[in-house]
Amino acid sequence: MKSKLLDNLPNIISYLKRTKKKIFTQEGLKEMLELFQQRDWISKRTSGADLIEATQHLNLFKVEQLCDENGEVRLERYTLGAVEDRSFIISLAPSAYFSHATALYFNHIMPTFGPNIFLTYEQWGENNASPLTQEAVDNAFSKPPRLSKDRLKWKDYTISILRKKLPKLPPGSPKEDWAVDARHTDLERTLIDIVVAPEYGGGCTNILQAFEASKQMLDTKVLYSYLEKMNFTYPYHQSVGFYLERAGYLQQDYAPFLPGPEDLCFYLQKQMPATTYDDKWKIYYPADL
Repeated sequence: MKSKLLDNLPNIISYLKRTKKKIFTQEGLKEMLELFQQRDWISKRTSGADLIEATQHLNLFKVEQLCDENGEVRLERYTLGAVEDRSFIISLAPSAYFSHATALYFNHIMPTFGPNIFLTYEQWGENNASPLTQEAVDNAFSKPPRLSKDRLKWKDYTISILRKKLPKLPPGSPKEDWAVDARHTDLERTLIDIVVAPEYGGGCTNILQAFEASKQMLDTKVLYSYLEKMNFTYPYHQSVGFYLERAGYLQQDYAPFLPGPEDLCFYLQKQMPATTYDDKWKIYYPADL
């Protein structure tokens, strides 16, 4: 079976160097082998391992292994030629997009890509939540945040795959940026996402720094419209407004986010060890912020 593969190796190498596809799953590798069989370049018994071994001297294929937190291999991918890290990572979840702290990088707020990477899948539907009570808010935010268990280790990266439920098709997501072959949320949507899930934004101090760094780019009217359209159960407008004022934005920028008489007391993040209360924003925040 290998003799036929070796006889047709020039044709196979020419094909591999011309194909635009650079990242393969096991199923994708199998489909390529089936194509080679149709062209009578290899026998039906030729495996992906045979193909990789036959082209090993050219360093065409590389086997990439992704592990769980215990070091167990969860996924294998095969790359053909040079592939950028971010292109490889987004290929793990083709219908997802870069979000939260990772999206800050693509929006030129964070200087580095990684090492913690966040990919999000979205689902949406009607918001059937019951009206909030102060007791329900206090109870929910006294508990630790629920973190995604879908995490993979690759190179120096920890890749968290998130599944986000929203009440309707959300705005600001995803944005195509073909210069880096990536999909990501825009700036306004990214800031909302990290306010809602500070554990994926580096914590309250990092989020405040992100608002400060966004001053020349952030459109607070767009930010407000996104919050209205996303129709959250919890009063995240109070959190957003708190950050805007703390980051030094003008009163006209943060005034629309001010809580009304009917708004409940809220929390900047879950299970804070020591808090301070801001009466203007009706919000508890970390005492060291």
